[in-house]
Amino acid sequence: MKNLLRLGVAILVITALAYWSILPLCGLIFSCGCSFESGITFCNIFEAGQPNCPWCSQSAFAFWMLFGAIMVVSAGTIWFALKWVKPAIGMGLLGGLLGYLFWGSLAGLAYALVRHYPTFYGINLY
Repeated sequence: MKNLLRLGVAILVITALAYWSILPLCGLIFSCGCSFESGITFCNIFEAGQPNCPWCSQSAFAFWMLFGAIMVVSAGTIWFALKWVKPAIGMGLLGGLLGYLFWGSLAGLAYALVRHYPTFYGINLY
């Protein structure tokens, strides 16, 4: 029962953190202009003649489906950290944070490659 509570708390905290930070992560991955302060106001989807941000240029439904997929695999990372590394809330939170960053970055790389977006974490891909 304690492990289930730890899992639930860690998933809740990491999901809240991810919800709060998904746009800044988008800006960091794609160098598109998304940020904490302005959200998507300065995203390159509003500028003609530039490649559009792969995450922001899709529909809201597709964006939130992507967010949900990242959260599901991050929850798996939390479960793994609690089950196989150490059954402590700190380990669950660390596993969730690292999972969110890893899976979010992997999704970002996949989107950048499929949509031929020129940058990934500031590195020129094309």
